[in-house]
Amino acid sequence: EIIEQNKSGIYHIAGNECFSKFEFAKEITKKMGFSEKLLISVSQKMKKQKIVRPENSSLNNDKIKETIKTKFSSLSENIEKIKENLK
Repeated sequence: EIIEQNKSGIYHIAGNECFSKFEFAKEITKKMGFSEKLLISVSQKMKKQKIVRPENSSLNNDKIKETIKTKFSSLSENIEKIKENLK
């Protein structure tokens, strides 16, 4: 749709939901039928990394939503699609 509209620029293509990496992993684990007990939440301070990373690294997709008609699926819907394709 962007090409058809002859648009240019930077477009963030991401879902409408905002998740921490841990919440993302929990959703995948739950949908795939694994126990959430397999996951361990680790804070940035516990990682002892030399590089400081932002707590929230989500993307703003407002520009793409205003430009195209295609609707984005939720994380849950996409995990279900992946699960079906793995069968």
